[in-house]
Amino acid sequence: MRRKLLLLFAFLMTDLALFANGNKNFMFKKESEINRLVQMAIANENKKGHMLYMIGKERALTQKMAKEALLIALGVDVEKNREYLKESANLYERILNAVLKGDRELKINASKNKEIISFTKKLQKEWKKFKSHLKPFYEKNSVKKEDLLYIVNKNEDLLRDTNRLFLMYKKEDNFDNKLTDSMMNALDFAGRESMLSQKIVKEKLLVLAGIDKERNIVKLRGSFLLFDKALRGLLDGNEKRGISPAAVSHIRAELLEMKSIWDSMIPVIFKTELNREDLKKLVTLNLPLLDKSNKVVRMYEDLADLY
Repeated sequence: MRRKLLLLFAFLMTDLALFANGNKNFMFKKESEINRLVQMAIANENKKGHMLYMIGKERALTQKMAKEALLIALGVDVEKNREYLKESANLYERILNAVLKGDRELKINASKNKEIISFTKKLQKEWKKFKSHLKPFYEKNSVKKEDLLYIVNKNEDLLRDTNRLFLMYKKEDNFDNKLTDSMMNALDFAGRESMLSQKIVKEKLLVLAGIDKERNIVKLRGSFLLFDKALRGLLDGNEKRGISPAAVSHIRAELLEMKSIWDSMIPVIFKTELNREDLKKLVTLNLPLLDKSNKVVRMYEDLADLY
């Protein structure tokens, strides 16, 4: 958003320069200023809002990968979920590597923060071990029970540590102190939705598979309540957290589409027994919900960049 404003300002300055009555010195100064503004706009592509969005995406990917491994183990759309899982793993790894090396296509600059660099290297080691148990699921090898159990037992450790990286980026830019409490709470609500959309389905699949069933029923209810509360808070406001109802038209429109998908998922989430059609419905609705969640996060972070 800010980049667009800067570029618009640059173009306006170009128009002013054209009316400088042939004053070459004026023209030269204005052209230099335009170049400076354009460089600022390009650099702003790597704004902190973008990094928070990308690392936030990593949090969702930890749950998405666990969900996709479970779908493969349960024999649900195996070939398609192998493709999805491979894409998820490659993207998680690419974003993690970009923190250290940068990635022009992803618009990520290499971090210069020693704490972030050190922690990311530790996280890479954790990821390498996690990935070794994940690869058999998308490389068409025979899936071993120990691989599935490792993913089930360790995915939330990976989520926790990925979230630590997210908080480091947030702290680095002193993000909390730049925003009103209302905007910060809205960002927190929006940011958790992408991850929770995947965590909910993962937990439902664990219940269906009979893996630590009672514990995962409790976790599923907790994840459901968090997602539902955040969505309603963004739409209708949350007085306790100081969040006003969504008033920006394009954000509200996306939230309403999210709610429509979510409302269709709720009956399936709480069904005790799922037939093939129920499972297909849950999985089919889940990806659009993730896409909408990601869009909403990006919209709120663009809005936050104006503060």
